[in-house]
Amino acid sequence: MLYSMTGYGSDKFTIFNTGYEIIITSLNSKNIDINIRTPQSLKSLEIDIRNLLANKLIRGKVDLYINYDMQKGSPTPTLNEDVLYGYLNQINNFSFKYQINEMENPLATLIKLPGVFEIDKNKLTDAEVEIINKSIENAINQVIEYRKQEGEKTQKDISDKINIIKINTEKIIALKEERDKKIREDLINLTKQLPDNIEIDHNRLEQEILYYLDRLDINEELQRLTAHLSYFEKELQDNINLSKGKKLAFISQEILREVNTLGNKSNYLAIQQIIVNIKDDIEKIKEQLSNVL
Repeated sequence: MLYSMTGYGSDKFTIFNTGYEIIITSLNSKNIDINIRTPQSLKSLEIDIRNLLANKLIRGKVDLYINYDMQKGSPTPTLNEDVLYGYLNQINNFSFKYQINEMENPLATLIKLPGVFEIDKNKLTDAEVEIINKSIENAINQVIEYRKQEGEKTQKDISDKINIIKINTEKIIALKEERDKKIREDLINLTKQLPDNIEIDHNRLEQEILYYLDRLDINEELQRLTAHLSYFEKELQDNINLSKGKKLAFISQEILREVNTLGNKSNYLAIQQIIVNIKDDIEKIKEQLSNVL
């Protein structure tokens, strides 16, 4: 079974008499790349959230956002008078020291400074942490289900392409005898074009033809290609290892290596045309695997 790295999940929870919404998105990435944005009141949970995402989602570029649920109302900011007084006192001292006219109404500027207004300064209880974690897990499970559905579509498409490659491989095997015969005939015809005064050692000629055919023999490449295709299918159907995109990508690279060698050695138009189609399917598979967990 394949899982895509593309996913989406969301959930909502309420603490401090305030509603929050969780949104998780996931895209493809070589490794796990996590970005978390939460309100200040939940910053203390970010390390645990990061570990949970890494353990559950394994790979991908994962973004988690926790925002206020505006339908349930955002929290009311609280004015921190001590901080505001501190800012105001420093400005007054600075103005007096350097003989600068004081601002007529500095509050409009001061209230924008960090710490003047506070939101959700409450300390999280164990029960509230449990509510948050459960909500995050609900969103993660939605991402996993989304990945599963996308992965099922990808797996079917890749499986269909592998079957086409296997059929084309059988076509190459069926053409091999005809191809070997054609190469032999071409070599013999070349010798017939030599001048009549050149004496040909037919035993030596036969040895050279056999040597040339041996160098162009594609049996080993066909055997390895068939083995790689079987191995790919076995891994594709495996339901134990959920993260196998990298392994399948490696096997597909080995398949492409054998196909390239076949193309270089085939020296036969009908086989080369089939190989072009096989390579096209392999490239499509590799592109799909780049988004597989």
